[in-house]
Amino acid sequence: MAAYVFALGWGWVPVTNGALSLPFNPDDWQSNGSLASGDFSNGSVELTTEGGQNEANALFYEERFRFDRDFEVSFRYALASNANPADGFAFVLQDDSKDASGAIGAAMAYTGSPGIENSVAIGLDLYDGDGTSTGLIAGYGGEWREIDSNRRVTSEVGFSPEPLSGINSFKNTDLTLDFTVGWEETDQTMTVDWEKVGGTESGSVAFLFATDSDGNIFDNQLGANREAWLGFTGGTGGATATQTLSNLTTTIPEPASFGPILAGVALAVALGRRQHWRRRE
Repeated sequence: MAAYVFALGWGWVPVTNGALSLPFNPDDWQSNGSLASGDFSNGSVELTTEGGQNEANALFYEERFRFDRDFEVSFRYALASNANPADGFAFVLQDDSKDASGAIGAAMAYTGSPGIENSVAIGLDLYDGDGTSTGLIAGYGGEWREIDSNRRVTSEVGFSPEPLSGINSFKNTDLTLDFTVGWEETDQTMTVDWEKVGGTESGSVAFLFATDSDGNIFDNQLGANREAWLGFTGGTGGATATQTLSNLTTTIPEPASFGPILAGVALAVALGRRQHWRRRE
């Protein structure tokens, strides 16, 4: 998938690299919760403090991005060995505030009272101590949502994990997974590809975010311009986990705040002389 930036002249020009990369710079990210700048090291960030109970941590990029076309976000997720890990993390796009955060525990700092309301999210549920399955989950509007047999995200509030093939438990293992989250605008589908680092396990899950009852969920949640903050949230309750992110790469547009500036420059140049579209090689 290609990312786009507004170039001098009229139109959008595809580029190969996104605007974000690691190492994390604390000055570029808003940390909400017990996460602190000291957690940034070696190009990674701990979403939940090692051994900490009852946490709700959120991390959002300072600038908003525009998500009105295809995009991809890739990152590495590492889980330290734990006899009873919980609760999980979420990849979140939201239009509430860069200070947004949800509740502790299974909320994973995404849901709660009220949670991160104007948003869409993909989460990984680690906890099976309550007898439920573990795996990928989806949500919007600050709530985890039920998934029907066609992996369509419904308006019903619920918890419907899609198991990771070949990974039967997150207990007692040092697990590292590479994730790529890709949005397909035409199909209104969020596809999560994952692969276990150092193993053979891998899989792909596609979540359809356009339901019969809710129409275009992305428009409803992020607004017609689809400008939102990108980030991650994580939480613990009585059970804990150390969860670390690294290797973040993207193919998304430049921060939305750059748009008016570039558009103004483009207009001034266009009025002076005719510009032609040009593809960057």
